[in-house]
Amino acid sequence: MNDDTEKILIFFKDFPDSALYYEAIKEWKQNPFDDILITDVGMQQDQQTLMQRFRFSYDKLNFIKQYWKSNLNDNPGGYKVYSFNDDTVEAQFLYKKNIHEQNYYLEEGLTSYFVNPKEKSIKFYIKLILRKLLFGLWVQRPYPLGSSTHTSTMYSYYPDFVVEPLRKKIIHQISPTIFSVLEKEGFLTILKKRLNIPEIEDRGPIGIILFPICTSMSKNHLDTVPFAQKILDFFKSKGDFGKNIYIKCHPRDPESTTIQLQNAFPELKFIRPNVAAEILFAIIKEKVHHHKLIVSPGTAAFINARIILGDDAEIVCIQNIFQEFISSNPFYDKLKIQLRMF
Repeated sequence: MNDDTEKILIFFKDFPDSALYYEAIKEWKQNPFDDILITDVGMQQDQQTLMQRFRFSYDKLNFIKQYWKSNLNDNPGGYKVYSFNDDTVEAQFLYKKNIHEQNYYLEEGLTSYFVNPKEKSIKFYIKLILRKLLFGLWVQRPYPLGSSTHTSTMYSYYPDFVVEPLRKKIIHQISPTIFSVLEKEGFLTILKKRLNIPEIEDRGPIGIILFPICTSMSKNHLDTVPFAQKILDFFKSKGDFGKNIYIKCHPRDPESTTIQLQNAFPELKFIRPNVAAEILFAIIKEKVHHHKLIVSPGTAAFINARIILGDDAEIVCIQNIFQEFISSNPFYDKLKIQLRMF
């Protein structure tokens, strides 16, 4: 963006403590935005029924429509619109209203690099029909994310490995130094204070467990405590981590998951679920100079772990989760990611 371009961040709450991140960005004096908005239309995890989820999408779309009408529709030159999920109706509305060449998708996780052959089921197309009936014929269901016809350009950490549907877009590489820049300019320091992250000391090898979200556990018929024990047994087989193993549950998980694990494994150190894994990796990079072992399901987290920590970490992907994605692939070889069933 040019320096004279007005920059607006619209912040949708996606998990209970989302406001902490909004407040941190507001506090950050070097933040690049002229205006930062946070919506109060609810959270996705609270929408249990199909009608609730459609109502939630309607409320977000209505917010964006009102904001467009009041603030944005008088610019004939259009805007640069960025989204990490072009499957949402609010992002598609902005893309549709905007000039096509200025619609950008920011990669979000594995869907940029793997296509699930089971994704486009009957349920997928039923939801597409319902969307068109409720919101308009302009609504799409892009899969993989980023493949919407309204999207012209995508940003990716590894452009050479994106899936075929995304290769039709203009692709720019995200600089791997982005996290160190945020650290240098003070943003991560603000987040660390607001999120009350416990002190991490360089006392020997360190283990990090990013525990799978409970919905994925249930889908794969995995029980929380026995599965966690299998991961801990793996750590024991890899060396003496002592009491230097940290575990973090998914931010959308209920508090009961963390409590269940705390009761079963009081020797572990628990990181609050609302702490983004990337912040944890940045702290480890700064503080820990011994061996680092990270166990994570197949999400954006292990991609960012490699970017932040470089080759100075052993990263293991939990193959039990998202098995349709987790198979032998050159992308894992590129990132030096180990695949393991627990």
